[in-house]
Amino acid sequence: MATSGTAGAIERSLSPGRTRFALSTHAIRLGLTAVVLAMVYGCGDAAVPAAAPTPVPFKPVVDTRVLMESMIDPQADVIWQAVKTVVTQSGTQEFRPRTDAEWAQVLRASVSVTEAGNLLMMAPRARDTGNWMKAAQALVDGGRDALRAAQEKNAEKLFDAGAVLYEACNGCHRQYHWPPPPDPPNRAPRPIGRASSPDARSR
Repeated sequence: MATSGTAGAIERSLSPGRTRFALSTHAIRLGLTAVVLAMVYGCGDAAVPAAAPTPVPFKPVVDTRVLMESMIDPQADVIWQAVKTVVTQSGTQEFRPRTDAEWAQVLRASVSVTEAGNLLMMAPRARDTGNWMKAAQALVDGGRDALRAAQEKNAEKLFDAGAVLYEACNGCHRQYHWPPPPDPPNRAPRPIGRASSPDARSR
């Protein structure tokens, strides 16, 4: 009987410890469950693919030829004609933008040419993703140089920018032209610049 009572006392004395152990185990299980749920929901969020960006609603209206004839060509002429030397029988004339209005005209033309290069890279105008893009980017670079020269009102920089722009245009036309030019040309090149007399020639 004594043995039985002793065993019962020992069992009763261990009961609080067992209770504490059971509570600790339950808390650990709850914590692990919360961690697992957080990982599951976190991974679920990461696995959801991001929504595709909405396409920009560009609406090109004119084709490349019209863009060239109505925007790029006339505005490039403004840049090329702004700085030049005209030699006539009566003497030599140096042309430079001198007034704010003249520099503003060059600036507007430079903006048009620069952004026209970006328009050429848009579908459906872009002919390919290689040389066409390089030629259009060269047009942007030449127009940007002219724009900076106009902002600084620097005639020498504008002249250099015109040369860069000229090479960009020729490089593109050698590969892409509408229609291909005859070889040799069947007409004289278009004159650029104002002449003070009929026999004037520009260089």
